[in-house]
Amino acid sequence: MKNYSVVKIDTRKTVLTSMLAMASLILLVCPDILLANNAGDVAAHIGGQTDALASMVKKVAIVIGLGLFVSSIVVFAGMKKNQTPASIPMIMLIAGIALVSISALIGVGSETIFAGGGTDLGDVGL
Repeated sequence: MKNYSVVKIDTRKTVLTSMLAMASLILLVCPDILLANNAGDVAAHIGGQTDALASMVKKVAIVIGLGLFVSSIVVFAGMKKNQTPASIPMIMLIAGIALVSISALIGVGSETIFAGGGTDLGDVGL
């Protein structure tokens, strides 16, 4: 009979570490927040970074999607030797195609929502 050990995770420590990482990431991406006078200035600085964030999401999605696509082909090739179920490379292939297509969907969706050139909800009357 096998003896399985249970790994205990300190949830408070994990949550505090992730909150500290998020705060440092926000300050790294937008250091002007430290110079803001009020909450409106903070919102304006963060709102100004949305184009860079959308561009980063597109690029990361393409890289991860291409990686999943190529790795699914490799898993398909070694499926018989490794006794891998056929569902695993199929899911990897579908996820890779979906991630690569996200970059096109983000551009089309933003043009649809913001009426082809607007960058703010105020531009469409909201």
